Amino acid sequence: MSSQEPKKNVPIYFYYLTIAKQKDSSDSSTYDIQQIVDAFSKLLPYITEKGLNDRKKTL
Repeated sequence: MSSQEPKKNVPIYFYYLTIAKQKDSSDSSTYDIQQIVDAFSKLLPYITEKGLNDRKKTL
């Protein structure tokens, strides 16, 4: 039996995002892509100002 190596914590970065609007059958609102673009455009500078560790989201 071989000896086990110590475990390593290695960060993995994901650069993939999916945006979807979920609604039920009674929701008649339209999908306004401009609202998504505006919100995402405000989010990017907010995130990039943070350090890598502060950007981390553990799921």
